[in-house]
Amino acid sequence: AASLPTAPYTSPQLDQTDVHIYFGSMRVLMCPVAGDASARPAGSLRPQEAAPEVVALTRKRLEGHGHLGAEYAHVYVPCVPAPDPLVEERAVAAADPLPAVLQRPLLKVAEGHSKEQIPAIRSGGRAAILLLDAESGAPVDPSAVAGQVQAVRLKGCGNYVAGEYGGRSLRFPHPGMPVAPMQKLNLMTFEADEQAVEVRGVAFPHTAEREAMMSAAVDASLRPLRLTAAIRPLAVQSFASGFDPSEPFPLLPKSVAVSTTLGERRVASHLLPGLLAAARLLLPGVAATGSYGDSAESAAAAAAA
Repeated sequence: AASLPTAPYTSPQLDQTDVHIYFGSMRVLMCPVAGDASARPAGSLRPQEAAPEVVALTRKRLEGHGHLGAEYAHVYVPCVPAPDPLVEERAVAAADPLPAVLQRPLLKVAEGHSKEQIPAIRSGGRAAILLLDAESGAPVDPSAVAGQVQAVRLKGCGNYVAGEYGGRSLRFPHPGMPVAPMQKLNLMTFEADEQAVEVRGVAFPHTAEREAMMSAAVDASLRPLRLTAAIRPLAVQSFASGFDPSEPFPLLPKSVAVSTTLGERRVASHLLPGLLAAARLLLPGVAATGSYGDSAESAAAAAAA
């Protein structure tokens, strides 16, 4: 079957109601920080052969980051036991220039943190959706959309920082990269590391590039079926080491995975509640909580559904 030609990944003319339906309504603020960005369009990444030096790099990640210093010995990052994607430099060089606003890493910030604040939309805990003018690439305020926009999802731009958005208090201190304990089994020694910690709120170079590679592969597999993936890879932003005095473990490379997106649809926020709503309609006796019950309340809820 023939695949569809590549089309502009932009939304049609949108009004404010459309933005709320497709992308959400919780406002966040973004600020550019020190670092850089590199295009990672479809075709710019491919699987890499498991050469000895590549395997050694993966093994080093699985064992922690003590090679960066004693204080990093119990710091771990997400890592599948597989070679990192290989960057196709020709595809990167041929990619369209990134919009100016995406050429530096973007980080969630509290109101008043910086003079250069860009409004965006909440997307899960560590991500945000930025709306760009389809022609100029300039940021568009989500509260004032009236025209054609391109939605860009930034995954790893920090958790929600101390302050308020829409009157709601948020818990993470700036820069939204909390260090949290984790359960970690050293896959090389099969022993648990009781002191293991991880940095939350961000992506990492190898995780961002693997996501870009797999997103492109999913989209390519769908196009012969006249379907398209909800996200397509665009770039990887890299925070400069020590970009902020409060950055945890500054020698640990941190990134943002940047993708164009057609909408905000998440497993916990949309898919599971949707399946629950469908179950209540299709399965007699399913209460509003999603559990079966034989109480009068359960029966009433099922009848009401």
